[in-house]
Amino acid sequence: MGLSCMRACYISLTDEWADKIAEAEDGEERMSLIEHIMEEKLCPVYEMDKWWEELHLLLTGKSASEPLEGYPLSEAIVGVHVVEAENDCYIGATGYDELAPIIDELKQAPLDTLQEQYRGPERHDNTWMAAMVAEIDRLIAFYEQSQSEQKDILVSIY
Repeated sequence: MGLSCMRACYISLTDEWADKIAEAEDGEERMSLIEHIMEEKLCPVYEMDKWWEELHLLLTGKSASEPLEGYPLSEAIVGVHVVEAENDCYIGATGYDELAPIIDELKQAPLDTLQEQYRGPERHDNTWMAAMVAEIDRLIAFYEQSQSEQKDILVSIY
């Protein structure tokens, strides 16, 4: 995934929409369905915009182009399962029953230590770190709501 200028959207899917996306013929149809869901507000959506790559790097020490399978902090950003990974599109998914360890790891992430390890140009900027913490808090709240409603998460990066 060379996706640094792309945005990430997280959708809390109803079973009906999850089935439609799974049955899509190809990536183009899948993206069309995802955009329709978002535009019509048919399911809850959390838009992280362009912070996702920085957040993945902060939480894992690795670029999101190298997702870490079985590592909840990576899976929090890119999903547990890869649905599609084409040139300009990445779609991941996480079942509601897979959210608990992800939520726990996000809540326990040692952000101060991670910030010191992070080697980005803004690593000492308190405003930047406050923005990262706010993104994590919003993602946790979104995941907790989805988990309580037994809705799966679809991650769309495009």
